[in-house]
Amino acid sequence: MINNDHALRSDDTINNVTLFGVMIRSIMITLFGVMIRLIMITLFGVMIRSIMITLFGVMIRSIMITLFGVII
Repeated sequence: MINNDHALRSDDTINNVTLFGVMIRSIMITLFGVMIRLIMITLFGVMIRSIMITLFGVMIRSIMITLFGVII
């Protein structure tokens, strides 16, 4: 009887630990996913913005040079 009670208690503790671990793991995964997504979006946005600015700057500069060259 005592051994059975002890086994049941250990099983309960193991179940609680597993539930806690699963909860923590899911929370960590969700937080990590959100963090990674935000970081990726910010990095991608900065990269795209810089690329767009450089491309537009080069395009505008070339257009201005060609226009001024034609005018001059």
